[in-house]
Amino acid sequence: MKTALIFASHRLSAFAHPNALRLVNIALILRELGYDARLYGADPDLEAQGELKGFRCEDWKLGRGRAARKNRFRNWKARIDAVLAQYPAPDLIISAVSETQSFRVGSYLANYARRKRIPFAVSLVEWFSLKHFSGPGKHDYLRTSKYKNCVLHEFYMRFVAPRRKNIIAISSYLEKYYRAKGCETIVLPTLVDMDEYSEYAKTERAPRERVKIVYAGSPRRKDCILNAVEAIRNPKIRGRVELHFFGADETELRNIGLSDGVKAELGETLVLHGRLPYAQIKREVADADFTVLLRENKRNANAGFSTKVGESMACGTPVIANITSDLAQCLTDGETGFVCRDESPQSCLDAIARAAEFVERSNAAEMRSACVKKAKEYFDYRVYVEPMRDFLDRIAVRGDS
Repeated sequence: MKTALIFASHRLSAFAHPNALRLVNIALILRELGYDARLYGADPDLEAQGELKGFRCEDWKLGRGRAARKNRFRNWKARIDAVLAQYPAPDLIISAVSETQSFRVGSYLANYARRKRIPFAVSLVEWFSLKHFSGPGKHDYLRTSKYKNCVLHEFYMRFVAPRRKNIIAISSYLEKYYRAKGCETIVLPTLVDMDEYSEYAKTERAPRERVKIVYAGSPRRKDCILNAVEAIRNPKIRGRVELHFFGADETELRNIGLSDGVKAELGETLVLHGRLPYAQIKREVADADFTVLLRENKRNANAGFSTKVGESMACGTPVIANITSDLAQCLTDGETGFVCRDESPQSCLDAIARAAEFVERSNAAEMRSACVKKAKEYFDYRVYVEPMRDFLDRIAVRGDS
Protein backbone atom coordinates (compact mmCIF):
# COMPACT_ATOMS: atom_id res chain seq x y z
CA MET A 1 0.00 0.00 0.00
CA LYS A 2 1.22 3.49 -0.85
CA THR A 3 1.84 6.02 1.94
CA ALA A 4 0.67 9.64 2.05
CA LEU A 5 1.75 12.13 4.73
CA ILE A 6 -0.47 15.15 5.43
CA PHE A 7 0.96 17.98 7.55
CA ALA A 8 -1.06 20.81 9.14
CA SER A 9 -0.16 23.65 11.49
CA HIS A 10 -3.29 23.32 13.61
CA ARG A 11 -4.89 20.74 15.87
CA LEU A 12 -6.61 17.79 14.28
CA SER A 13 -8.24 16.31 17.37
CA ALA A 14 -12.02 16.49 17.77
CA PHE A 15 -12.35 18.79 14.78
CA ALA A 16 -10.73 21.56 16.80
CA HIS A 17 -10.01 23.52 13.60
CA PRO A 18 -12.32 24.09 10.58
CA ASN A 19 -9.68 22.69 8.22
CA ALA A 20 -9.38 19.44 10.21
CA LEU A 21 -12.57 18.04 8.73
CA ARG A 22 -11.37 18.86 5.22
CA LEU A 23 -8.03 17.12 5.74
CA VAL A 24 -9.66 14.00 7.13
CA ASN A 25 -11.90 13.83 4.07
CA ILE A 26 -8.88 14.29 1.79
CA ALA A 27 -7.35 11.34 3.66
CA LEU A 28 -10.53 9.36 2.94
CA ILE A 29 -10.16 10.17 -0.77
CA LEU A 30 -6.59 8.92 -0.64
CA ARG A 31 -7.70 5.77 1.16
CA GLU A 32 -10.09 5.08 -1.72
CA LEU A 33 -7.08 5.41 -4.05
CA GLY A 34 -5.05 2.84 -2.13
CA TYR A 35 -3.02 5.14 0.14
CA ASP A 36 -2.28 4.68 3.80
CA ALA A 37 -2.73 8.31 4.87
CA ARG A 38 -1.08 9.66 8.04
CA LEU A 39 -2.04 13.04 9.47
CA TYR A 40 0.29 15.26 11.47
CA GLY A 41 -0.99 18.36 13.21
CA ALA A 42 0.39 20.86 15.68
CA ASP A 43 -0.82 20.69 19.25
CA PRO A 44 1.09 22.77 21.82
CA ASP A 45 0.53 20.17 24.53
CA LEU A 46 0.15 16.72 23.02
CA GLU A 47 2.62 14.65 21.07
CA ALA A 48 -0.02 12.13 20.02
CA GLN A 49 -3.56 13.23 19.28
CA GLY A 50 -5.50 10.00 18.87
CA GLU A 51 -7.56 8.94 15.88
CA LEU A 52 -10.12 10.46 13.54
CA LYS A 53 -12.18 8.07 11.43
CA GLY A 54 -9.47 5.45 11.60
CA PHE A 55 -6.59 7.82 10.82
CA ARG A 56 -3.82 8.22 13.36
CA CYS A 57 -3.30 11.92 14.09
CA GLU A 58 0.03 12.81 15.66
CA ASP A 59 1.89 15.97 16.55
CA TRP A 60 4.98 17.26 14.78
CA LYS A 61 5.37 20.50 16.74
CA LEU A 62 6.90 21.23 20.12
CA GLY A 63 4.96 22.44 23.11
CA ARG A 64 5.67 25.82 24.67
CA GLY A 65 7.67 26.85 27.69
CA ARG A 66 9.03 24.36 30.19
CA ALA A 67 7.26 21.41 28.57
CA ALA A 68 9.03 22.17 25.31
CA ARG A 69 12.45 22.19 26.96
CA LYS A 70 11.79 18.74 28.38
CA ASN A 71 10.70 17.36 25.02
CA ARG A 72 13.30 15.08 23.49
CA PHE A 73 12.73 16.76 20.11
CA ARG A 74 14.60 20.03 20.46
CA ASN A 75 13.13 21.92 17.52
CA TRP A 76 10.59 21.60 14.74
CA LYS A 77 13.16 20.40 12.24
CA ALA A 78 14.12 17.50 14.47
CA ARG A 79 10.46 16.64 14.95
CA ILE A 80 9.76 16.71 11.20
CA ASP A 81 12.86 14.60 10.59
CA ALA A 82 11.62 12.10 13.16
CA VAL A 83 8.33 11.83 11.31
CA LEU A 84 10.00 11.48 7.92
CA ALA A 85 12.40 8.88 9.30
CA GLN A 86 9.42 6.59 9.90
CA TYR A 87 8.49 6.90 6.23
CA PRO A 88 11.73 7.62 4.33
CA ALA A 89 10.09 7.11 0.95
CA PRO A 90 6.42 8.16 1.13
CA ASP A 91 4.48 8.18 -2.11
CA LEU A 92 2.88 11.57 -1.49
CA ILE A 93 3.29 14.58 0.82
CA ILE A 94 0.56 17.19 1.25
CA SER A 95 1.26 20.37 3.18
CA ALA A 96 -1.60 22.27 4.77
CA VAL A 97 0.86 24.11 6.97
CA SER A 98 -0.02 27.76 7.46
CA GLU A 99 2.98 29.66 6.19
CA THR A 100 2.12 32.58 8.46
CA GLN A 101 2.63 30.35 11.52
CA SER A 102 5.40 28.05 10.34
CA PHE A 103 6.95 29.73 7.33
CA ARG A 104 9.97 27.46 7.13
CA VAL A 105 8.15 24.17 7.62
CA GLY A 106 6.43 24.18 4.24
CA SER A 107 9.69 25.00 2.51
CA TYR A 108 11.49 22.25 4.40
CA LEU A 109 8.87 19.70 3.34
CA ALA A 110 8.91 20.91 -0.27
CA ASN A 111 12.70 20.69 -0.47
CA TYR A 112 12.66 17.21 1.08
CA ALA A 113 10.10 16.06 -1.48
CA ARG A 114 12.14 17.55 -4.32
CA ARG A 115 15.33 15.80 -3.22
CA LYS A 116 13.56 12.47 -2.80
CA ARG A 117 11.48 12.92 -5.97
CA ILE A 118 8.24 12.55 -4.04
CA PRO A 119 4.99 14.07 -5.37
CA PHE A 120 4.25 17.16 -3.27
CA ALA A 121 1.17 19.39 -3.13
CA VAL A 122 -0.08 22.22 -0.95
CA SER A 123 -3.66 22.67 0.23
CA LEU A 124 -4.90 26.27 0.08
CA VAL A 125 -8.19 27.29 1.68
CA GLU A 126 -8.10 31.08 2.06
CA TRP A 127 -6.50 34.32 0.97
CA PHE A 128 -7.22 36.99 3.53
CA SER A 129 -6.32 40.62 3.18
CA LEU A 130 -5.12 43.57 5.22
CA LYS A 131 -8.44 45.22 4.32
CA HIS A 132 -10.08 43.00 6.94
CA PHE A 133 -8.38 44.99 9.63
CA SER A 134 -9.65 48.49 8.91
CA GLY A 135 -11.78 50.44 11.33
CA PRO A 136 -11.29 51.21 15.05
CA GLY A 137 -7.98 50.07 16.43
CA LYS A 138 -6.36 49.71 13.01
CA HIS A 139 -3.19 51.55 13.97
CA ASP A 140 -2.79 49.47 17.11
CA TYR A 141 -3.30 46.37 14.99
CA LEU A 142 -0.45 47.33 12.65
CA ARG A 143 1.96 46.72 15.51
CA THR A 144 0.72 43.20 16.29
CA SER A 145 2.01 39.81 15.21
CA LYS A 146 -1.25 39.19 13.34
CA TYR A 147 -0.42 42.07 11.00
CA LYS A 148 2.99 40.54 10.34
CA ASN A 149 1.35 37.19 9.69
CA CYS A 150 -0.98 38.82 7.19
CA VAL A 151 1.99 40.29 5.32
CA LEU A 152 3.69 36.88 5.29
CA HIS A 153 0.48 35.27 4.05
CA GLU A 154 0.23 37.71 1.14
CA PHE A 155 3.87 37.09 0.24
CA TYR A 156 3.34 33.33 0.41
CA MET A 157 0.22 33.32 -1.79
CA ARG A 158 1.77 35.52 -4.47
CA PHE A 159 5.35 34.33 -4.60
CA VAL A 160 5.92 31.12 -2.65
CA ALA A 161 2.85 28.99 -3.40
CA PRO A 162 3.34 29.21 -7.20
CA ARG A 163 6.78 27.65 -6.74
CA ARG A 164 5.20 24.60 -5.11
CA LYS A 165 3.67 23.85 -8.55
CA ASN A 166 0.91 21.53 -7.30
CA ILE A 167 -2.14 23.15 -5.69
CA ILE A 168 -5.18 21.62 -3.99
CA ALA A 169 -7.51 24.63 -4.03
CA ILE A 170 -10.75 25.06 -2.17
CA SER A 171 -12.23 27.36 -4.83
CA SER A 172 -12.17 28.00 -8.55
CA TYR A 173 -10.81 31.49 -7.74
CA LEU A 174 -7.60 29.95 -6.41
CA GLU A 175 -7.56 27.31 -9.13
CA LYS A 176 -7.67 29.91 -11.91
CA TYR A 177 -5.05 32.09 -10.23
CA TYR A 178 -2.52 29.27 -9.84
CA ARG A 179 -3.30 27.63 -13.15
CA ALA A 180 -2.37 30.94 -14.79
CA LYS A 181 0.93 30.67 -12.88
CA GLY A 182 1.62 27.31 -14.54
CA CYS A 183 0.61 25.12 -11.61
CA GLU A 184 -1.19 21.79 -11.69
CA THR A 185 -4.45 22.36 -9.80
CA ILE A 186 -7.52 20.60 -8.50
CA VAL A 187 -10.58 22.10 -6.82
CA LEU A 188 -11.78 20.33 -3.69
CA PRO A 189 -14.51 22.46 -2.08
CA THR A 190 -15.82 21.84 1.41
CA LEU A 191 -15.83 18.05 1.84
CA VAL A 192 -18.17 15.90 3.90
CA ASP A 193 -18.78 12.20 4.40
CA MET A 194 -22.48 11.83 3.66
CA ASP A 195 -22.60 8.55 5.57
CA GLU A 196 -22.07 10.59 8.74
CA TYR A 197 -25.12 12.72 7.99
CA SER A 198 -27.66 9.99 7.30
CA GLU A 199 -29.17 10.35 10.78
CA TYR A 200 -29.42 14.13 10.41
CA ALA A 201 -30.59 14.46 6.82
CA LYS A 202 -34.30 14.00 7.48
CA THR A 203 -36.85 15.78 5.34
CA GLU A 204 -39.44 16.24 8.10
CA ARG A 205 -39.22 18.92 10.79
CA ALA A 206 -41.47 19.32 13.81
CA PRO A 207 -43.92 22.20 13.31
CA ARG A 208 -43.21 25.38 15.28
CA GLU A 209 -44.56 28.85 15.61
CA ARG A 210 -41.58 30.69 14.18
CA VAL A 211 -39.09 29.94 11.44
CA LYS A 212 -35.79 28.82 12.99
CA ILE A 213 -32.64 30.27 11.40
CA VAL A 214 -29.22 29.16 12.62
CA TYR A 215 -25.70 30.57 12.44
CA ALA A 216 -23.13 28.00 13.59
CA GLY A 217 -19.53 29.04 14.16
CA SER A 218 -17.41 31.82 15.56
CA PRO A 219 -18.40 35.19 14.06
CA ARG A 220 -15.45 36.98 12.55
CA ARG A 221 -14.92 40.00 10.38
CA LYS A 222 -15.37 37.97 7.19
CA ASP A 223 -18.95 37.03 8.18
CA CYS A 224 -21.40 39.95 8.14
CA ILE A 225 -23.70 38.14 10.54
CA LEU A 226 -24.83 41.32 12.31
CA ASN A 227 -26.63 42.24 9.09
CA ALA A 228 -28.88 39.24 9.73
CA VAL A 229 -29.49 40.50 13.27
CA GLU A 230 -30.43 43.89 11.83
CA ALA A 231 -32.76 42.20 9.32
CA ILE A 232 -34.81 40.39 11.95
CA ARG A 233 -35.43 43.69 13.77
CA ASN A 234 -37.61 44.77 10.86
CA PRO A 235 -41.38 44.77 11.61
CA LYS A 236 -41.94 42.90 8.34
CA ILE A 237 -40.67 39.67 9.86
CA ARG A 238 -40.55 40.55 13.56
CA GLY A 239 -42.11 37.72 15.51
CA ARG A 240 -42.13 35.33 12.54
CA VAL A 241 -38.52 34.16 12.80
CA GLU A 242 -35.90 33.50 15.43
CA LEU A 243 -32.12 33.58 14.96
CA HIS A 244 -29.99 31.10 16.90
CA PHE A 245 -26.23 31.39 17.39
CA PHE A 246 -24.23 28.24 18.11
CA GLY A 247 -20.55 28.67 18.88
CA ALA A 248 -20.79 32.31 19.91
CA ASP A 249 -21.67 33.86 23.24
CA GLU A 250 -22.58 37.39 24.28
CA THR A 251 -18.96 38.47 24.65
CA GLU A 252 -17.98 37.40 21.12
CA LEU A 253 -21.01 39.09 19.58
CA ARG A 254 -20.40 42.22 21.61
CA ASN A 255 -16.83 42.26 20.31
CA ILE A 256 -18.06 42.40 16.71
CA GLY A 257 -20.59 45.13 17.43
CA LEU A 258 -23.82 43.70 18.89
CA SER A 259 -25.11 46.20 21.42
CA ASP A 260 -26.86 45.25 24.63
CA GLY A 261 -29.76 47.45 23.55
CA VAL A 262 -30.36 45.48 20.34
CA LYS A 263 -30.08 42.19 22.20
CA ALA A 264 -32.63 43.34 24.79
CA GLU A 265 -34.92 44.65 22.05
CA LEU A 266 -34.97 41.32 20.21
CA GLY A 267 -35.52 39.28 23.36
CA GLU A 268 -36.25 35.62 22.63
CA THR A 269 -36.05 36.28 18.88
CA LEU A 270 -32.24 36.20 19.25
CA VAL A 271 -30.96 33.12 21.07
CA LEU A 272 -27.28 32.66 22.02
CA HIS A 273 -26.27 29.10 22.86
CA GLY A 274 -22.49 29.49 23.20
CA ARG A 275 -20.08 26.65 22.43
CA LEU A 276 -21.49 23.15 22.12
CA PRO A 277 -20.03 19.75 21.15
CA TYR A 278 -19.64 19.29 17.40
CA ALA A 279 -22.20 16.48 17.19
CA GLN A 280 -24.80 18.54 19.02
CA ILE A 281 -24.31 21.47 16.67
CA LYS A 282 -24.96 19.15 13.72
CA ARG A 283 -28.23 18.12 15.34
CA GLU A 284 -29.22 21.74 15.87
CA VAL A 285 -28.39 22.63 12.26
CA ALA A 286 -30.41 19.63 11.08
CA ASP A 287 -33.36 20.79 13.17
CA ALA A 288 -33.29 24.33 11.75
CA ASP A 289 -35.40 25.59 8.88
CA PHE A 290 -32.46 27.53 7.41
CA THR A 291 -28.88 28.51 8.10
CA VAL A 292 -27.59 31.97 7.19
CA LEU A 293 -24.26 33.18 5.80
CA LEU A 294 -23.43 36.72 4.66
CA ARG A 295 -20.04 37.77 3.30
CA GLU A 296 -18.71 40.71 1.34
CA ASN A 297 -18.06 39.89 -2.30
CA LYS A 298 -14.31 40.40 -2.00
CA ARG A 299 -11.18 38.34 -2.51
CA ASN A 300 -11.16 36.72 0.91
CA ALA A 301 -14.69 35.35 0.45
CA ASN A 302 -14.16 34.33 -3.17
CA ALA A 303 -10.85 32.59 -2.52
CA GLY A 304 -12.31 30.50 0.30
CA PHE A 305 -15.41 28.35 0.60
CA SER A 306 -17.52 28.18 3.73
CA THR A 307 -17.64 24.87 5.56
CA LYS A 308 -20.99 25.98 6.98
CA VAL A 309 -22.74 25.66 3.61
CA GLY A 310 -21.63 22.10 2.90
CA GLU A 311 -22.47 20.90 6.40
CA SER A 312 -25.86 22.62 6.33
CA MET A 313 -26.89 21.01 3.05
CA ALA A 314 -25.58 17.63 4.18
CA CYS A 315 -27.97 17.96 7.13
CA GLY A 316 -30.79 18.74 4.73
CA THR A 317 -31.04 22.36 5.87
CA PRO A 318 -31.39 25.06 3.17
CA VAL A 319 -29.14 28.11 3.21
CA ILE A 320 -29.84 31.84 3.11
CA ALA A 321 -26.74 33.53 1.66
CA ASN A 322 -25.37 35.92 -0.89
CA ILE A 323 -23.27 34.45 -3.69
CA THR A 324 -19.52 34.46 -3.17
CA SER A 325 -16.84 31.98 -4.21
CA ASP A 326 -18.46 28.91 -5.85
CA LEU A 327 -21.76 29.06 -3.97
CA ALA A 328 -23.64 29.40 -7.26
CA GLN A 329 -22.66 25.77 -7.94
CA CYS A 330 -24.75 24.54 -5.02
CA LEU A 331 -27.09 27.34 -3.91
CA THR A 332 -30.09 27.81 -6.20
CA ASP A 333 -32.73 30.34 -5.21
CA GLY A 334 -35.96 28.62 -4.24
CA GLU A 335 -34.43 25.15 -4.63
CA THR A 336 -31.66 24.69 -2.08
CA GLY A 337 -32.16 27.97 -0.24
CA PHE A 338 -32.70 31.66 -0.87
CA VAL A 339 -30.15 33.96 -2.42
CA CYS A 340 -29.51 37.47 -1.12
CA ARG A 341 -28.57 40.12 -3.68
CA ASP A 342 -25.64 41.12 -1.49
CA GLU A 343 -24.62 41.00 2.15
CA SER A 344 -26.64 44.07 3.21
CA PRO A 345 -29.36 43.98 5.91
CA GLN A 346 -32.04 44.88 3.34
CA SER A 347 -31.07 42.04 1.00
CA CYS A 348 -30.98 39.64 3.94
CA LEU A 349 -34.40 40.89 5.06
CA ASP A 350 -35.89 40.26 1.62
CA ALA A 351 -34.47 36.71 1.50
CA ILE A 352 -35.59 35.88 5.04
CA ALA A 353 -39.09 37.19 4.30
CA ARG A 354 -39.33 34.93 1.23
CA ALA A 355 -37.98 32.02 3.26
CA ALA A 356 -40.55 32.60 6.02
CA GLU A 357 -43.40 32.74 3.52
CA PHE A 358 -42.14 29.55 1.90
CA VAL A 359 -42.08 27.64 5.20
CA GLU A 360 -45.43 29.03 6.32
CA ARG A 361 -47.21 27.76 3.21
CA SER A 362 -45.45 24.35 2.98
CA ASN A 363 -43.34 21.98 5.07
CA ALA A 364 -40.35 22.57 2.75
CA ALA A 365 -39.60 18.82 2.58
CA GLU A 366 -38.87 19.09 -1.14
CA MET A 367 -36.27 21.79 -0.56
CA ARG A 368 -34.60 19.77 2.18
CA SER A 369 -34.45 16.73 -0.11
CA ALA A 370 -32.87 18.91 -2.80
CA CYS A 371 -30.20 20.03 -0.31
CA VAL A 372 -29.29 16.44 0.56
CA LYS A 373 -29.14 15.53 -3.13
CA LYS A 374 -26.89 18.51 -3.90
CA ALA A 375 -24.62 17.66 -0.96
CA LYS A 376 -24.17 14.15 -2.33
CA GLU A 377 -23.38 15.53 -5.78
CA TYR A 378 -21.08 18.38 -4.76
CA PHE A 379 -19.70 17.96 -1.22
CA ASP A 380 -19.39 14.21 -0.62
CA TYR A 381 -15.72 13.24 -0.71
CA ARG A 382 -16.46 10.23 -2.93
CA VAL A 383 -17.30 12.54 -5.83
CA TYR A 384 -13.67 13.66 -5.93
CA VAL A 385 -11.92 10.29 -5.90
CA GLU A 386 -11.45 10.11 -9.69
CA PRO A 387 -10.53 13.83 -10.07
CA MET A 388 -7.91 13.31 -7.35
CA ARG A 389 -6.60 10.22 -9.15
CA ASP A 390 -6.14 12.31 -12.31
CA PHE A 391 -4.44 15.08 -10.31
CA LEU A 392 -2.01 12.67 -8.69
CA ASP A 393 -1.20 11.14 -12.06
CA ARG A 394 -0.34 14.60 -13.35
CA ILE A 395 1.95 15.49 -10.47
CA ALA A 396 3.65 12.11 -10.28
CA VAL A 397 7.43 12.38 -10.18
CA ARG A 398 9.37 10.14 -12.58
CA GLY A 399 11.43 7.53 -10.78
CA ASP A 400 14.57 8.03 -12.84
CA SER A 401 17.17 10.45 -11.53
